Amino acid sequence: MAPRPRDLKLIAEYHRSRVTDRPSASLDDRTWSDLDMDVVFASIDRTEGTLGQQALYHRLRSAPVAENLDAFEALVTRLSGDSAAATALRERVRRVLARLRNPYGYDLWWLAQPDAAQSRPWHVVFPWITALAIAAMWATPFWHGAVLLLIGVGVLNLLMRITTVRRIAPLAGPFRQLSALIAAGDALRELQGADIDPIVSCLRDDVPPLQRLRRIAFWVGRDATAIGDQANSFYEYLNLFFLLDATTMFFGARELRAHGAALLRVIGAVGDVDAALSIATLRAELREGETWTRPHRLESGAATVSDLRHPLIEIVRAPLLGQIPSMHVWIAALAYSVLICVVSWLLFVRARGRVAFWI
Repeated sequence: MAPRPRDLKLIAEYHRSRVTDRPSASLDDRTWSDLDMDVVFASIDRTEGTLGQQALYHRLRSAPVAENLDAFEALVTRLSGDSAAATALRERVRRVLARLRNPYGYDLWWLAQPDAAQSRPWHVVFPWITALAIAAMWATPFWHGAVLLLIGVGVLNLLMRITTVRRIAPLAGPFRQLSALIAAGDALRELQGADIDPIVSCLRDDVPPLQRLRRIAFWVGRDATAIGDQANSFYEYLNLFFLLDATTMFFGARELRAHGAALLRVIGAVGDVDAALSIATLRAELREGETWTRPHRLESGAATVSDLRHPLIEIVRAPLLGQIPSMHVWIAALAYSVLICVVSWLLFVRARGRVAFWI
């Protein structure tokens, strides 16, 4: 399997945004680094898209207090198995999630923040300029003066584009993924059931209100490399005369402000489905003889360890309490003693010429 591209910095930023209000739910940076958990994450990552990587990282770093653990396990179980129905479901889900591999997908959560796509009061002129340009073009066959008006509008639009390009350019990449994200959420609405509803029910509730944003994103986020040079040139001429990017971004900002919370829920749900598919795929890849265990959480939320003893201490402690150390304690104590003697002898042989200087 070819190495998957991963931007761990952007993946971690998504996780931090999810635990801003409850930092105790996250493994701290030092512990995460000491345990080399980035390598662990890379070794279990079988996700199809960027949202799945972010969701899997978030769940790994939030264990064992991640949200909806039982529903997530139920979703993994549903995507597992060798039956024809389970295999067909996995393939459908995999094809849907494969649309979300673009690196701009890492920034979708940021695009859904309330202050990401801001619009100024004067931006309301964009739709009026677009309407004026359309009216001028329609009137050209009947009134020759409309040609001059159309040229003037084109010059004005060019100035407007120069003014707004620095604001629109950073948003265009994530916007390009909005259409694919909402389409994926729409397709994943087939996942239903009381056991997995805590994760996927938002897809049925939140995807329909996002359809208008999906249509807006189709224009604002068009991919020049995907549509070809000729079609892209045609789009750019239309954009020059009609200021379509700024106008659609104006309406897109309004939709994001109105439905940003719903978009975040869809991002989380689609990511969790991808993360569940990743875990199901990982379990299926285990070779014969290998196994995995499903942890069971205690109701109290705390784990206790009883009768934990070091064998060298236990071999002295037990007789003092009138007890006889068990056979496995004796074996462990003898093994430790032999190991310590061997290591000590090797160190002595290696450094015996310098013992006098140490004394």
